[in-house]
Amino acid sequence: MATSQQRQPSPEEAKMTEELAKDRPTMDAAVKSFMSLVCARSLTASITDEQKIPGGATMAILNTNSASSSGAQKQVLQVARAILQSINAHTFPIHKTVAMHLAEKPGTTAEKRKELLELSIVAQLWNGLIQSKQKPSRFLGRRALKLAWRDMDIIEKLPEVEEELKAKQLQWLQEFEDLLFHVHIETTDEDDDSALIWDADGGQNELAKRRQRRQNAATKRAPVTPS
Repeated sequence: MATSQQRQPSPEEAKMTEELAKDRPTMDAAVKSFMSLVCARSLTASITDEQKIPGGATMAILNTNSASSSGAQKQVLQVARAILQSINAHTFPIHKTVAMHLAEKPGTTAEKRKELLELSIVAQLWNGLIQSKQKPSRFLGRRALKLAWRDMDIIEKLPEVEEELKAKQLQWLQEFEDLLFHVHIETTDEDDDSALIWDADGGQNELAKRRQRRQNAATKRAPVTPS
């Protein structure tokens, strides 16, 4: 009896699948790094301080006097849990798993074809993990999350808290989104928090650049001793 053969992936699909499977850090690791960033910032900032985040917005940081530091940790942990719960409960709709077929339409640009191919592969990998009772957050990274993010209702998974705390949690959630989609410009001298969250080296290169910039600035400020 003849059996239908499963379609074999093209070399391009196989290469992209491998890239997506090896995309690091994983979403789990990135969320933990974000928690560490927020908590570290809360150790030194006052309640009146505002931190710039990509896009020009600002975010108030908790005062660390008394129980504020542990309070910040608890609140950002709730945000992190909501993010991960949403990720690991999400499934892509069927039409996104077959989006690559739209690339066959006449007039599709090479860039659009690549986008559709990546969407299809991410959707298939993600749904496959869910069907296998695995957590996508442990296996996939930034490229996959960017394609799923705006279809997830993370706010719904945040716990009920008083209005002031909810506002802070929403600000942290917005910052995580901004850092997820932030495009780093290599030539800029500004600090890039997204590199601390999403770079494969865990932000070590970004931290080295910051230290060098601080050192250069200190050297410029130092008084010149007359010869």
